[in-house]
Amino acid sequence: MCERTQAIRIAMAWVALAGCGDSESRSDWTTLRDTLPSGAVHVTNIPAANASPTWTLVEELRIGSLEGTGPDAFAYLKGLVALDGGGFAVLDSQVQELRVFGPDGAHIATHGGRGQGPGEFADANGIMLGPNGRLWVPDGRNGRMSVFDPEDGFTESFPFDDGNYGWVWNGAMVDGNRIHRPVVGRDPEADSRLRSVDDAGGLDSVAQR
Repeated sequence: MCERTQAIRIAMAWVALAGCGDSESRSDWTTLRDTLPSGAVHVTNIPAANASPTWTLVEELRIGSLEGTGPDAFAYLKGLVALDGGGFAVLDSQVQELRVFGPDGAHIATHGGRGQGPGEFADANGIMLGPNGRLWVPDGRNGRMSVFDPEDGFTESFPFDDGNYGWVWNGAMVDGNRIHRPVVGRDPEADSRLRSVDDAGGLDSVAQR
């Protein structure tokens, strides 16, 4: 396994309402408002140099190792979801494995692996948490969406192939059995849309600009 690791970064965004002028001060914040050539308005909010943070991040759990071959030796993560009860699951796309961990970071199960058989992956690139706590994994090269119980493993699959090869999955599970994924073409201004897929593989464009 490659010893390269992927850091999962958490970013906090500070948002304030923009005023009508080009710049103004509100509660010790500076708001800059610019109109881009496209006509879109770009707003930047800058806190005062002496502003105190209102959020504090506290590390509760760290898992992963730079060396070794165990399940906590990650190579290239393309998905992470929090499970009910405090556990979590990750998708290591380099070895095409879905790994499940408990709230304390203990390894519970590993599913998948490279292949074309039931529950195997060719190019899995993300995870979604679906109904009943099951894990949905898109695999475009195998033309399917595979569903897993976190502990018991593979349960079923549905036909699915939207050509999203090699990229990190950016879809989301909604309404229990429907998947929405934004799609941007070569010209983002002219060709951007939201694709909607149900668990039977039906596909339709629900929004387009």
